[in-house]
This record gives sequence, structure tokens and C-alpha cells, in this order.
Amino acid sequence: MLARLPLGADAASIYRAELGRPAWVEGLLAAYCAARGRLVLQVVGLLFDDRAALEAALAEPPWAGLRDEAGGVLCERFARALAELSPPGCALAEPRVAPWLLDTVCALRAALWREERGASIAPPPLLLFHAPSLGHDHHDGRARATHGRAVFVGGAQRIAVDLDCEPEQLLCQIVHEATHVLTDPAVRARFEGVAQDTAATAGGDGFALHRALERAVVDRDQRLFETHAPRYLEAYARWRRRYGV
Repeated sequence: MLARLPLGADAASIYRAELGRPAWVEGLLAAYCAARGRLVLQVVGLLFDDRAALEAALAEPPWAGLRDEAGGVLCERFARALAELSPPGCALAEPRVAPWLLDTVCALRAALWREERGASIAPPPLLLFHAPSLGHDHHDGRARATHGRAVFVGGAQRIAVDLDCEPEQLLCQIVHEATHVLTDPAVRARFEGVAQDTAATAGGDGFALHRALERAVVDRDQRLFETHAPRYLEAYARWRRRYGV
């Protein structure tokens, strides 16, 4: 659904013009841009195990940033668009992932958690979901890449990506999403009371927070690949160039 919203210069944008522009897009787009808690909807599909739970949450938002009038309008329009579009949602996708890629992700997460939290702390369970709407093409047309989304539910980390992309770029994106949970807290502590904003046009502290969060992950993963998976450094360098970081 969000892949149909032309968000412009917004780091959270996954817009794909080829998906078309249904009648509900304009209203949902206006509501999305007006709501301060809108970023929750970028991961809402990962937060619930069934459609009924998602619809109940949209009817009575549990998220503080969506409890005001603008948030209520956004949730209402999102729910209406969901009913019209009726997407199948993300699919649990571990069987589709190459064994070497899973092994590498697991090894890198284990090293990351050991270095950040101590030898006795194992990484939480990881569930990968296939979300085709997160995929996109490289600007040079060479290979398909993917955006990512991640949340924690019931003590497990859920990460959504498009699995139909270049495997090494998929590896970089999964590791990137998995690292946020360890690097974000220190960055957010420096921006106490600031709400994250991914829209470049917004400027201000909210966008500065977003940039700082991403920079912390990128730098930490650079060290992670250098130390534990140097064979993928070239792939990670390409991943960084794609995002201009």
C-alpha cells in the first residue's frame, strides 16, 4: 500500500509508479504527511500476526503518536485503503533464503551482539519476511536491491525485505536492519524528546535524528564486515553508495 504513495524526498519512501494511483491515494497521502506518528505505519504490517488484530489497532491506535486527530484520520484512511486493496501481506520467508546467506546473517548477528552486549548475550530469534513492495532496481539497472523494515514482537526480531534481489545486497540490508536495535538507543539518548522524521524537506531536529540513526548503523556495520566478513566489503561498499553514505 505505501508503495503507492509518492512521498518525494523522504527516506522512508518506497514509491513505485508502476503500481498505479488508486482513488484513495490522495487522501491517504495527505493524512500521512499531516500525522506526526506516521512512521508507525511503515512497520505496522510486521507488528500483528493476523488481519483482525491489525484492523483493531487501526480502529483504536495504541501508539501515542497516532492518538491525536491527525493520527486518527490517518489510521481511518489507512484502514479504508487496506480494505479496498486487500493485500496478502508479508510472508514468512526463511525457506526462500539461500543457506549461505542465512548462515552469514546468523554469524554476523552473533558477533554483533557478543561485541555490543557481552559474550553471554545471544541475539534474539530472527524471522525474515518476504515483502516484494520493498524491492527496487539499482539506478544503473544492474541488479535488484531492497529496502527493509524491522520490529521486535514477543522477543523476536522481525525483518521484512524483498528476497528477489541480489543476494549480497540482501545480506547488507538484513544486517543493517538487524543492527538498528543495538545502535539506536545511544543516538536517541542524544536527541531526547525529538521525534524522528524521515522527510528531507522537514529539516530540523527530527531529520537530524534520522540521519544520526542511519550513520551510526552504517559505521557499526562497516566495522562488523571488516572484522568478521571481509569478503563482502565490496558488496557493502556498493550498498553504501546506493544510499549515499
